[in-house]
Amino acid sequence: MTVLPAAATAKVDFRLVPRQDPADVERKLRRHLDRNGFDRVEIEWAEREMPSRSPIDCDLGRVVLEAEREVHRQEPVVWPFSAGTGPMYPIAEGLGVPCVGPSGAGRPDSRIHAPNENVRLDDYIESIKLAVRILERFAASN
Repeated sequence: MTVLPAAATAKVDFRLVPRQDPADVERKLRRHLDRNGFDRVEIEWAEREMPSRSPIDCDLGRVVLEAEREVHRQEPVVWPFSAGTGPMYPIAEGLGVPCVGPSGAGRPDSRIHAPNENVRLDDYIESIKLAVRILERFAASN
């Protein structure tokens, strides 16, 4: 009980919004740590993804909302940002192709990304129907 650890680690995850730069966030974190007496803390970055946001009123966004209404038979809730990380920036900003994510098959008790992650079979089948309906609607609209 009187032994202190020689080292400690922590994982910190920054979820950026449009117009934030990962390199700038890294500089600000370093400055904050240094100013508060943590100048010996080493920072190792796993990845640096630029944030992106696509307009919901784009063609794909409208198609996803229509398909959501049809398949789920209720008005979808729109979240303008996703807490996930992926290659949205090079696709949306680099190629000019909007990225829109439909609802998934998870529930609050699905334990997403945990070792015991799960999905109900009927939710999984409904998600497949939604994906098919999005593809059908998008193909018909273009």
